[in-house]
Amino acid sequence: MRTRAHLCTYTIAFALTSLVLSWAESIEYYGEICDNACPCEEKDSILTVSCENRGIISLFEISPPKFPVYHLLLSGNLLNRLYPNQFVNYTGASILHLGSNDIQDIETGAFHGLRGLRRLHLNNNKLELLRDDTFLGLESLEYLQVDYNYISVIEPNAFSKLHLLQVLILNDNLLSSLGNRLKLFISYSALVGDVVCETPFRLHGRDLDEVSKQELCPRRLISDYEMRPQTPLSTTGCSFGALTLNCCLYNYC
Repeated sequence: MRTRAHLCTYTIAFALTSLVLSWAESIEYYGEICDNACPCEEKDSILTVSCENRGIISLFEISPPKFPVYHLLLSGNLLNRLYPNQFVNYTGASILHLGSNDIQDIETGAFHGLRGLRRLHLNNNKLELLRDDTFLGLESLEYLQVDYNYISVIEPNAFSKLHLLQVLILNDNLLSSLGNRLKLFISYSALVGDVVCETPFRLHGRDLDEVSKQELCPRRLISDYEMRPQTPLSTTGCSFGALTLNCCLYNYC
């Protein structure tokens, strides 16, 4: 009996030790960030690092994951400023979610190191300005969400280096005009939000997403629009909600 009891005790102890070692190995494998503060889950060769609503004030409170490709979710924290080179060691990030923080400014070079980033979420922050160099280093970006901020100024070249950008979400800001010089290398259909055309007169009052390419640029065949936008179309005046915007649309017109 005593021998059997000892054997049972050893079995339980071995199982607990194995569990602890397995947990420690996973932490070591994924990096220190994957502790109880930021649960990590690997699926389809992508690591999701969930650091939402953790009261994080500074990025120095966490460390880069040790994984080739990962999604870093930092929404709902207390970040108020992004400093130069803060993401320089986060080279594996393909999605970065910074929504619902308190971000008021993004300094030049903040996104250095994020060459492989495809999606960036900055919604529900306190940004007032997007500079020409705000998104420097994000050559692979395809999706940019900056709605529900206080943006009143977008400098002309803020998006000019984002050649792969497919979706830009700008609604619910304090924009009065995008201006005629804003360089957007995306099609008009990539602007997400309620966009109502003001000019030209023939399109007045119509939702931009309901306007066909042929109506927007009637001088060319529909097939011509399947090419990637390269050259600028004359400015089209549109409004996001009650805000009148001069939307520079790039197409082969």
